[in-house]
Amino acid sequence: MVKSTSVQVFLVITVISFLGLLVLHQSLNFGAFSKASKFIRKSVLAEQSSEEVPDGISEFRQSTDDPIDFQEKTEEALPSNRPRLPKALIIGFSKCGTTALRTFLTLHPDIVSPIEEVRYFNFNYTKGLEWYRRQMPPSTENQITIEKTPSYIMSPIVLQRIYLYDSQVKLIIIIRDPIIRLQSQYAHTYRNAPAGAHKPDFKIWVRGDSSDNRITHFVGYTKYIRQVYDQFPKDQILVLAEEDFEQNPLSVMKEVELFLNLKPAFSKDMFYYNKGKGFYCFNRENEFFPTVLKMVKVNNRTGCLGEDKGRDHPDIDDDFLKELVQFIRPHNEQLFRLIGKRIVWENFE
Repeated sequence: MVKSTSVQVFLVITVISFLGLLVLHQSLNFGAFSKASKFIRKSVLAEQSSEEVPDGISEFRQSTDDPIDFQEKTEEALPSNRPRLPKALIIGFSKCGTTALRTFLTLHPDIVSPIEEVRYFNFNYTKGLEWYRRQMPPSTENQITIEKTPSYIMSPIVLQRIYLYDSQVKLIIIIRDPIIRLQSQYAHTYRNAPAGAHKPDFKIWVRGDSSDNRITHFVGYTKYIRQVYDQFPKDQILVLAEEDFEQNPLSVMKEVELFLNLKPAFSKDMFYYNKGKGFYCFNRENEFFPTVLKMVKVNNRTGCLGEDKGRDHPDIDDDFLKELVQFIRPHNEQLFRLIGKRIVWENFE
């Protein structure tokens, strides 16, 4: 009886041992099979990826144990002629010739510029830098992109955003006789008014109301330029006079050329004086004229800017002119002290 029981116990132990060995064997085989499956799957995917990725990019799929410079590889993969972020901005002022300035600057072979005001730093900031970049025309690494939005100068928040974007960006500001600027703004405001439609008298429009005094707004160059000086070094800021640009565009173009550290390229045969318009236009015979047509809006027949430039200004009676001069002159003196140069304006001689 005892012997029979011993045999039964032995058989049970033997069966259990056998089952244990069987389970262990299956586990080992499954692990090996799993590893093999993963290896085969990786090999297939790698082969597929190698077939789908264009030449010159497959090196991105190296082992992470072998560090690579992703920025360098990305630069190599990008085309040489592509949109680039601006290195210079025309930030002010409205009705001071910013469009003409930007347009003439595109005659330089090393300058590109979008036709429209992008208004990224004030109205489109939430769209991000990549959106901003896509608004720029293609350029090579040897060219500089210039963007013009004259309202940038009006906001200290916008100036802070520009500084965060690029603390070394070059800034161009153009100013003009404040009284002529007022006249220009009035003409612009009522440019689309139907013939015979009622328009307020210039004097009434200028004075505005207690919350909207246009004299204060349009003569306050000092306040806004000081904000720029507070944010950026003065050697990154160029202040131009519209009158200088209007009378001698070549001299102003060369000044900008030097400020941007560009090779000399502007010449007097790029412009001609249009007596009918009363200002300088593009010389259509110049070799650079066809290339700038993609970046400017000009009359192909005359080479001049659009009809919206050079509008007739409203007349000012003598008494009101004297009143304006008396009020504005102290503002001009503050401005000249700030920028370190005196500008001769016809209304203040």
